[in-house]
Formats: sequence, C-alpha cells, structure tokens
Amino acid sequence: MHGTVDGSTHGGDIRSFLLPMPAGAESCGPSNGTALSTDDVAEQFGHASEMPAILRSYGYKDDAAERRYRTADGTQEVYVRPLRFKSRQTAEEFADGLSRRCCADPGPVLRRRTARCRSRGGGDP
Repeated sequence: MHGTVDGSTHGGDIRSFLLPMPAGAESCGPSNGTALSTDDVAEQFGHASEMPAILRSYGYKDDAAERRYRTADGTQEVYVRPLRFKSRQTAEEFADGLSRRCCADPGPVLRRRTARCRSRGGGDP
C-alpha cells in the first residue's frame, strides 16, 4: 500500500491516507482499512441505484476506503470512509450536500449523524 502527495494532488492507494487509530482502539476489520467499490459506497448511502450517477456528477474517482474501529473504552464504533474526487471543490460540494441532508432527509447511513445534529440544536438548513 503506497500513497503519494505532489502539491495538492494525492495519488496511490487511498487507504494510505487513513489516519492511525487512536491508542487502545480495537480494529473491526483489517487494521489498514478496506478498499471500497463504487457499488459499496452507493449501498452505504442507502440509494444504491441513484448514487453512482450522483457520485460521478461530483467528480468521484471510483476510489474509496473504510476503516472501522472501537474506541479503547468500548463505547463507540467509528467508521472512517475517505472518498476521492477530481478536485477539492467537488469534494467540498459533495460534503456540503451531505451536511444539509444530515438535518433534512437522512438515509439509513446518516440516521445516527442526524440524531447528533438535532441533539445539538440543528434543524433544517
């Protein structure tokens, strides 16, 4: 597994850009992460048939990974899923759309995030 950085361009295996797990965390799967296909990513957003076209519209590069771990105290399971896009701008636009969706219409993957958002006083944008 190897990643490269040239200015603002990141290349190679996206798993190489996953941050290390915190001290004492327990891996729930391969410790260096798992590569995800576009279909895997689409299923995680709950709209598998529509998501590949949506991802492509934002310049998604068919490159994603996932690392899962449980915190040292065992109280939280953390999922980290980096996705690669053609530019920083399109990645930010995709993330901004997810942020608005957090409080408006969550899919199955975002339900927990919505609960957190609302518990902090967030509502529809």
